Amino acid sequence: MVKSSLTAAEREELTSDPQRQEEAHVRGAYDYLLEDTLSARYAIIGGLIEQRDCSRILDIGCTTGELRSCFSAFRRYVGVDISPTVIAAAKQRFQEDPNATFICGDIRDISGIEATNFDCVVWAGIGFGYSHKSSGSFEDIFQKIAEFLNESGTMIFECISEYSWIEEYVGRLGTVVNRLDVTHRHSKVHSGRTIFVAKKS
Repeated sequence: MVKSSLTAAEREELTSDPQRQEEAHVRGAYDYLLEDTLSARYAIIGGLIEQRDCSRILDIGCTTGELRSCFSAFRRYVGVDISPTVIAAAKQRFQEDPNATFICGDIRDISGIEATNFDCVVWAGIGFGYSHKSSGSFEDIFQKIAEFLNESGTMIFECISEYSWIEEYVGRLGTVVNRLDVTHRHSKVHSGRTIFVAKKS
């Protein structure tokens, strides 16, 4: 399977189907997130990590590890993605980084990650590909995120602005301490983004 030019409808169909996430990555349905018009979102999140001096970061839906390049290399980083293709690319890209680890799997049942071990958990690009097209099924992922955080941990969530209703779920895990509504004016796809920063209750 090779990348092809996708229509907007084809892209949305792929990214919203939890059973087609590998196909979505291989066909380039998420490539728009890496374009210059949207890549600054990783720098914003990296700055929040630096501001809070988090030393151990878990990145859910890490793709090829773009976030890893946006904060200090001495901070320990674990990236998780459901796509074998992007995890293989991330491992190749950061093979010389002793503080970066990449794991392929579904965060809901993944093994090899120690609970309560992280100062910060990031979930950027939240979409219905992770929700089985039901907002209610986000709840199990948010609960899993809480399990990975230490008692004073920080949660950072980023989504398209139309999904900002997830603040309800974030509020069940902790206290929202910041919300950033960012418009990437030159992006032609999902230009409005919302970032929530929360502290674990």
